[in-house]
Amino acid sequence: MSDRTIDNLPTCGYVQLLSKNDSWQNISVGSAKLVCFLKPKMFVA
Repeated sequence: MSDRTIDNLPTCGYVQLLSKNDSWQNISVGSAKLVCFLKPKMFVA
């Protein structure tokens, strides 16, 4: 959906995409913007 590629989405990873589309049927490659990508290892104390 986004024009950025995520090669590996780990278990419990979080991805937030933003799109102006109002229906999943209208979603296509490049129609969304990657807003947030979090990995569990980012939160290890």
